[in-house]
Amino acid sequence: MVVDANDNEMPSAIVTKEQFSSITLDSCNNQPPIINSTCTLGTSFSSIPDKLTASCNYQQNLCGFTATHQQWLWCPPEGQPVVIGTIGDLQVYGTYIFVNGNSVGFVPGTHIYP
Repeated sequence: MVVDANDNEMPSAIVTKEQFSSITLDSCNNQPPIINSTCTLGTSFSSIPDKLTASCNYQQNLCGFTATHQQWLWCPPEGQPVVIGTIGDLQVYGTYIFVNGNSVGFVPGTHIYP
């Protein structure tokens, strides 16, 4: 959930994108992974669209990609995108995903800052 500086939930869907310091090729197909690198309107209030998929099936679980220093950015109607959260490094494989070393998800209420 996206909240403002006073911990209030954003009242409407927001436009966001993500960026990384570096991304490896997806070792399943030797292609760049598909990421949300353009400003996209969220599909629900207070959400950030983020899809992480390796181009392989569950039998090829050792292939995938690594992305370093993931950041979520808010795209205002005018001006440059602004970092609203620094997530950390990602390891995306056929059967699991690690986000900043975590494979089970964030505890509800976890705050992530720029």
